[in-house]
Amino acid sequence: MLKKRARKNHNKRIFTVLLLLMVSLMLEACSPKSYTADTNTIFPQKKGAVVQVLVSDFDKDYYDKDELMQYIENAVMDFQQVRGEESMFLRSCEVEDKTVRVRLDFATSKDYSLFNEQTLFCGTIAEALEEGYSFDSDFYTVEENQKTEEVVKSEILEKEKYHVVIIDHSTWVELPGRLRYIGGDAAIIHSKKQVEITEKADSSKNLMYLIYK
Repeated sequence: MLKKRARKNHNKRIFTVLLLLMVSLMLEACSPKSYTADTNTIFPQKKGAVVQVLVSDFDKDYYDKDELMQYIENAVMDFQQVRGEESMFLRSCEVEDKTVRVRLDFATSKDYSLFNEQTLFCGTIAEALEEGYSFDSDFYTVEENQKTEEVVKSEILEKEKYHVVIIDHSTWVELPGRLRYIGGDAAIIHSKKQVEITEKADSSKNLMYLIYK
């Protein structure tokens, strides 16, 4: 009888260890990527979510991190009451070397747009068309971080499964795939995945199209 109990307890311990190991592996697999940036940057996700990293000087004696945190937390809570608890999260707020970095996670680009009061769409070209985006722009292929050949709009629209970021304000954008085409004239291409939307977008409010795969 004692042997049976001992064997049963031993099996329970093994099961518990295996369960904890499985949970640990799942959490590791699901843990978010480390999003780092030295300037304001958005990280669109292929499934529609958006990570925003805000970077600013924090070099005045009267600046207070706790007050900043409270201000952001209140803004996030107010937004969640309207759009739902899963609409956005404040992931971090760190001050280092007189610089503050804030990370905000948005469930969708629509949530980002509503919170920031700026245009941002992240999805496929087909989804963008369903949302009413016209793709009225001059498009170019991108090779070696440069605009190359001009592409007609009809050719762009045929690539329905390609993903697109549509944006109207200055920020850096780090894409989850390789930039293939670009539309608009307010961007600097830094690499196959990094594009800087310049302040020209702020003044003109013309839409920039970043098409990637």
